[in-house]
Amino acid sequence: MTVSTPGCAFKVTLFPDYAASTKDERNLSLEAIATLVRETGARRKHELPWLKMATFGTVRTDKNSLRHNANVLTVTGVEADYDAEQVPFETAVERVGKAGVLALVYTSPSHTPDAPRWRVLCPLSDAAPPAARDHAIGRLNGVFGGVVAGESWTLSQSYYYGHVGDKPAHQVAVVDGAPIDLLDDLDASWTGKPNTKPPPPRRRPDHGSRSVRAGFGGGSGAHSPTFPPQPRARSTGPC
Repeated sequence: MTVSTPGCAFKVTLFPDYAASTKDERNLSLEAIATLVRETGARRKHELPWLKMATFGTVRTDKNSLRHNANVLTVTGVEADYDAEQVPFETAVERVGKAGVLALVYTSPSHTPDAPRWRVLCPLSDAAPPAARDHAIGRLNGVFGGVVAGESWTLSQSYYYGHVGDKPAHQVAVVDGAPIDLLDDLDASWTGKPNTKPPPPRRRPDHGSRSVRAGFGGGSGAHSPTFPPQPRARSTGPC
C-alpha cells in the first residue's frame, strides 16, 4: 500500500465566491490547505471563498458558473459535510485517525461547541475519473456510521473554507494516514447516500486485514459487506 503524508501535494480548485465565474487551480498539500483554512477570514459567511478537491474545465452554465457537475474533469479527493449538530469535532478527528485515513478536518463557519458542524477532506492517491468519487465517499460515510450529509454526494459540491470574524470555536486538524481509495478494508462498512437503496451485492476477496465497522449509528444507506463497482484508478500517489 502507498501511504501518503500531509505534505504530499494534489490538485484543488479554489473559487472566490458562490458565483464561481473564475477558478484558481493549485497543487496543495493538506498542510497547506490547513493553513488556508486557519488564516482565511471574512466578516460574513457569504464572503468566504470555496474549495473543491477536483479539477474543472471551461464549460460555463447559463449563469456563467464553472462549478457544475458536467464541468468536473477529475477528482483528487472527497469532501464530507456534517451538519446534524450532534457529533463533536474531536470525535470526527478521532474516527478518521482510528480508520487510518489521511484527512483534514475543520469546523464550518456556522459551527459552535454546542451545535457542532464540520467537514472532512480526504485526498485520493492520484487523480481519478469523476465516477470514482461515489465509492470513496461511501467509504468515508461508513467511517462515521452514515451521518454524512446527502449533499456530500454531489459531484461538483464545493465548500466554504475559513472563519467568520474572530470566532474562537474555529478548529482545524490534519490527520496522517493513507489515501482513502487505498483502504480497501473500509468497504466492510461502506455506507451509501442517505435514503437510497444499496447497490447489488458483490463478493470481494478477504485480504485478512482489519475492517473499520464501528460508527456513530447506521444511516438508512448502511449495509455490509456489499458495495458498488469501483472505477480503477492508479494506486501510486504523488509522494
